[in-house]
Amino acid sequence: MIDTMETKQQKAMQLKYKDMAVKDLNIRRIYEELKEIQKVCRDVRRYYETNDSTLINDLDGDEKEAFKFKMIFGDLCTECDKMLDDLNKAWIPECFDLFFVAVGAGKYFRGLHGYDTYQRAWVPLGYSDDSAEDESKEALKRLTKDNLIDAARQCFWIYQSFIALHQRYDCLKETLYVILAKISAKSRIYSNF
Repeated sequence: MIDTMETKQQKAMQLKYKDMAVKDLNIRRIYEELKEIQKVCRDVRRYYETNDSTLINDLDGDEKEAFKFKMIFGDLCTECDKMLDDLNKAWIPECFDLFFVAVGAGKYFRGLHGYDTYQRAWVPLGYSDDSAEDESKEALKRLTKDNLIDAARQCFWIYQSFIALHQRYDCLKETLYVILAKISAKSRIYSNF
């Protein structure tokens, strides 16, 4: 009797969390991070376009370095625009999140989450990763072989493009922190006089 009750509870949980995703690798998070990167790049570019001499001063008078810095932020902003546009135009498989659940990415990207329709929020899954992986695999098996190959291609394109863009953004952030540290140090020096 307990086994049938547990089975019913597990099935209810699986229905409750029909949409599953890897916590740190899902399409919603990619959209959100792209928009955040885009916003930061636009803000930095806009600030230094209106305060060109400030950037040159911050880079110890190196005009070439200042120009290169602005171009890199501008390029990254353009690439975010393009990727967001591509994500809206391209066939983005509905199975993006399922695909990465099925291949076990939850083990490497902080676990799995399911969308709780009652709470209207993403919550950590209460059942095992194997069960979620199996359910995702079953959903993917319903695709034709050609559609599955197309979906895999799109999923990996999105993943690769996003990781490369995010890596460039992280490097630029470090450069920006160095510049801000110089500004802060100069401010302390000037305030001592």
